[in-house]
Amino acid sequence: MVTLSPAISPQITRIDSEVVIDVKALKLEKSSWFDSLLKTLIINPVLNFIFGPSVVGFFKKVTRNQILANLHGPGSWQSMLAHYDAAPKSMFDFMIDRYIAFPSALRNRQKLVVSALTQLIEAYGKNEPVNLLAIGCGSANNILKAIKLEKSKLHGLKAQLFDFNEDALIEGRSKARELGLEKDVDFVCSDANHVEEKVAAPPQIVKMIGLIEYLSDENVIRLFQSIKKFRSPASSILISSIEPRHGIERFLRRTLNFNLNYRSPEKLKQLLSGIGYTKFNTFSEPTGIFNVIVGHV
Repeated sequence: MVTLSPAISPQITRIDSEVVIDVKALKLEKSSWFDSLLKTLIINPVLNFIFGPSVVGFFKKVTRNQILANLHGPGSWQSMLAHYDAAPKSMFDFMIDRYIAFPSALRNRQKLVVSALTQLIEAYGKNEPVNLLAIGCGSANNILKAIKLEKSKLHGLKAQLFDFNEDALIEGRSKARELGLEKDVDFVCSDANHVEEKVAAPPQIVKMIGLIEYLSDENVIRLFQSIKKFRSPASSILISSIEPRHGIERFLRRTLNFNLNYRSPEKLKQLLSGIGYTKFNTFSEPTGIFNVIVGHV
């Protein structure tokens, strides 16, 4: 049983409701045993030990695949959008999409996040307006999808979306206008470390997807402690963890200069427990790279 509360009220009241997050119906992408074996024995060793930094220029010429072409940097909002679209634009892109683990893992994570987020919005919005806050939102693709799905069922929703990249926010604002959500969302250009001083109202839902893997342990702890100060007394947090099961860590570091901080779901839940989150839902996508964690106060 998770206690919910409205984020804005002259006097904060509490309503009791069980937040049930069910992702069983989602169709997530899986690799065949043959593709998995090929990645392990051939593709990953070639990427890790043969390809070098000079190959990036080659990828720029032959593919529009954002992660390997490194046009905007791995993990960028452009990279995310490129892989959310599961339609490769060339045979070369098809090979990358099939034999590099990240594209399917990213799409799986997107499905899990949108599903969990819509269910959280619905649970908190049954009787009161919902306040949602996202840190490191990028172009807010997942959030806007979830809000669009749930808006008609709600008593009201306001989302405050933070990212340090103004280009990502411009893209997000354009998408919000396209979906008719421009009055529901406020995009704020800010570093994650300065969110606390700019929060407009205590959120019932805090979302941080694709952010923690770029932060040091010290920064993650500081960010979590900051969230404790401004969240609603009863609320949920949605985060993700990444694990090195993609098998191309050496390639990411030496070829793309892409360094990730790997933490298990158990480690992150331990950190969240330290700031008052007591109940958790954890969802792992089939590639084993990403986990989506929902913590409840």
